[in-house]
Amino acid sequence: MTVAIVRSPSISVSHKERQRRKRYLYATLITCISLAMIGGSLHVVRLGAVRMEDMRQMASYDLKEEKARIRAAGEDIMLHEQHEAGTLAKRTYTPVEAEELLTREQWETLGTMVMIPAGPFVMGTNNDRADDQDKPAHEVNLPA
Repeated sequence: MTVAIVRSPSISVSHKERQRRKRYLYATLITCISLAMIGGSLHVVRLGAVRMEDMRQMASYDLKEEKARIRAAGEDIMLHEQHEAGTLAKRTYTPVEAEELLTREQWETLGTMVMIPAGPFVMGTNNDRADDQDKPAHEVNLPA
């Protein structure tokens, strides 16, 4: 598509006026681009704020404790390997610390016994993602 600019011979624009119009056009374009960038940035910030609020509402723990829960990549794996190898330092609790680990109701339920009826039941799982010690699912008969 070709656009032809037709100038009327009766309208003459001075060089000074042409420069002024050119600067006005450039200023308008720069203003529009700047406003688009600012508007886009504000939109992205708003989306981020909404997403953060969604994440806070879905958190399973108090986010004020977040720094204590963040671990470096691989740290859990390393701790697990140390635990399995028995090289982790043993952690002991004072009686006061041990009591604070559970609520009073939880401590009381530890002393209760649950009656399991005699007879067969399925123990274990065939789930591929289960640990080896939990496989396979098999029937166990609990004698009376």
